[in-house]
Amino acid sequence: MTRIAVISDIHANFEALKSVFEDIETQNIDKIICLGDIIGKGIHAHQCIEFVKKKCDIVIMGNVDERFCEDVEKFKDYEIEYKRMVYHQSLMTKADMKYLQSLPYSTEFYLSGNLVRMFHANPNSFDSNLNHFDVNFKKKLKLFEPGNFTISDKTADIVVFGHLHYQFMEKYYNRTLINCGSVGNSGCLIHDDRFNAEPKEIIQAHYLILEGEENSKDKTDSLSVIFRSVNYDIETELENGKDNPEFEDYELELKKAKYRYIGRERETLKSIGYKFDDE
Repeated sequence: MTRIAVISDIHANFEALKSVFEDIETQNIDKIICLGDIIGKGIHAHQCIEFVKKKCDIVIMGNVDERFCEDVEKFKDYEIEYKRMVYHQSLMTKADMKYLQSLPYSTEFYLSGNLVRMFHANPNSFDSNLNHFDVNFKKKLKLFEPGNFTISDKTADIVVFGHLHYQFMEKYYNRTLINCGSVGNSGCLIHDDRFNAEPKEIIQAHYLILEGEENSKDKTDSLSVIFRSVNYDIETELENGKDNPEFEDYELELKKAKYRYIGRERETLKSIGYKFDDE
């Protein structure tokens, strides 16, 4: 049996990344795959890139990896975004940016008779976003179909992706959709201060383990999906980061699991039929 660790959305959180790999070392892992967004939000972009390059067998490009390597002059008319871009690029070397720009968009392989496909957010682009609260199953099924950035033209049996920063697994139409969660910026999409609940497991670093027969097309082989949550030192990660233009948002996300655009996400959920406690 092969044990594959899948990590994603590190977002320059080096303390979380180190703690996850300490845990991985106890799990008899054979292969490590990173689904992107190594940088952004936190201040340890270079350290995280170097660590991932050294430790991971396969690394996929994330939307933030792509965006933060763009020419900053494209954003000069947008003061806040320009300042953000300049700051995060200052945390990387030219070699770091070249590495991120060279990353592939997807990977796929057979595991215990299932075609497993992995990408950061979507098989077609970084612009499309979907979460497990969406009630449109046809839209979800599209994630299994081949797209602009997939290696083969086959429909996947299992899709693993990142981008959403929280773990889940759903099964429908005889297929399995899995989000591996976030190493460095885990969050709760439904958040309400009135419940006054202190985040515990939610703010830990998260990753996924798949266990099965690699390269096997025999569907009688067994397959396991394991979600892992790992504690790490948040205060140490936040030290020396006060000059980060995103520091207050980043601190709130790390300590309270409250996504900086939670209001926007709430309105999106309401638009597709979800009702909240105050309605």
